[in-house]
Amino acid sequence: MAVADWIRFQQVYGFGSVRAAKALEKWHSPTLLFHTEERLLRQHGMKEEECRRITEAAKTDVSPILSFCEKNKVRILTPEDDLYPDRLRHIYSPPAVLYVAGNWENIDEILTIAVVGTRRCTEYGSRTARQISADLAARGVITVSGLAKGIDSCCHDATVQAGGRTIAVQGCGIDVTYPAANRGLKRKILENGGAVISEFPPGAEPNAYHFPIRNRIIAGLSHGTLVVEGEQQSGSLITAGFALTEGRDVFAVPGNVDSAMSQAPNWLIREGAVMARDAGDILAEYDLAEYRAAGPADAALPEQMPLETGERFGRPRQSGGAARKSPTPGAASARGADLMLEHLNQNQRILLGAMSSEPQTADELVAQSGLSVPEVLSVLTQLEIFGIIKIHAGHRFSR
Repeated sequence: MAVADWIRFQQVYGFGSVRAAKALEKWHSPTLLFHTEERLLRQHGMKEEECRRITEAAKTDVSPILSFCEKNKVRILTPEDDLYPDRLRHIYSPPAVLYVAGNWENIDEILTIAVVGTRRCTEYGSRTARQISADLAARGVITVSGLAKGIDSCCHDATVQAGGRTIAVQGCGIDVTYPAANRGLKRKILENGGAVISEFPPGAEPNAYHFPIRNRIIAGLSHGTLVVEGEQQSGSLITAGFALTEGRDVFAVPGNVDSAMSQAPNWLIREGAVMARDAGDILAEYDLAEYRAAGPADAALPEQMPLETGERFGRPRQSGGAARKSPTPGAASARGADLMLEHLNQNQRILLGAMSSEPQTADELVAQSGLSVPEVLSVLTQLEIFGIIKIHAGHRFSR
C-alpha cells in the first residue's frame, strides 16, 4: 500500500530532511525503495546503517496509524495524492506524510497567508494580529499559524470569530494539543470550517525540535508570511527564513523601536520585507481576482469533524487533569541552528561551504561560491535568519 510505504519512509528519513529528498530523487517512490533488494541498495552506494533502517521499516506494522486515522476521519496525504497542496509539493523538503483533520477543500485555489509571532505578545501585537487576521478572513483569505500561545492563537481565534477559515499546523501528533489550553480553540477551528494538520504521526509529543521543522510547512503552505512580533532570535524569523528560501512574500508589522518584541519585524523591514500596517498592505500584493474566496463561513461537513476532545493514539480518552509539561518550542537556539542545517537548500549549502570562521565580504563569497551577487545576498539573509552565520562590522560574514 503506497500510503503505508510513505509512513515507513518517514520513519527512515525523519521529517523533511535533505536525505529524504535525495532518496526520492534516486528511487522516485518509497514503494520502489522498500521493494529493492539490499544488495542492489548497496550497489547504488547506500551505507550499511541506512540499509538497516530501510529493512527494519519495511517490516513495521503501520496499521494502527491507518486504523486510528480512518476512525477519526483524518486524511493521510502524500505527495502522490491529488489533495496534497501544490505549494507544499514544490518546497525544497516537502513532508512525506501530511495528516489532515477538517476542511481541506480548494486549498490550492485560495489565497493563504501565514500570521506568526511571539508567544509573549504585547497588547499592541495581539490587537494588530487580531485585526489583520479578521480583515484577511473577511476578504476570503485563509490564515495559517501554529496553534501556539500568543500571536498564533490571536490569528486563529480572530479568523474564527470573523467567520473565516484558518489552518493550524502543529508540532506534534494531530491527536495531541499543545498547549493543552488550546483544545477549545482547536475544536472551534474544526467546527468553523478550518483544518488542523501535522506531518508528525498520531501520538507524537511536542518535542522542542519539532517546532522549527514544522515552520517550513507554515511558510510553504502560504503565499506570504506576516511576522507580527518577535525578538531578534525568534522562532517567527525561522518561518520568515523558510518563506524567503521558497521565494514567498514576507510581511512585517512595524513596532516601537524600544520594544524587544518588535526587533524581529523591524529587522525584516530593514532587510526588505513589505511593511504591513493593516490587511490592505498585504492584499495590495495580490490580485484577488485570481483566487477563489474561502468564505466567509464555509461550513465543516460532518464527515470532516474528527478527533473528540481527549482522543489519543494508543491512549485512553482523558477527561481532564493537570496539563502535561512539554519542552518549550523556543526560538533559534544553538540546537535549532544545527537542525536548520538538515533543511538547507542547494544554494544555502554551497554558500555555507564557501564560508570560514574568518569574516569575509559578500564580494569574496561571490568569487568563492560561484553564485551570483543577488543569490549570495539573498542566501546570506536566509542564513542569518536561521542563526547559522555571524555578521561582523563592515558587512562581513563568517560561520
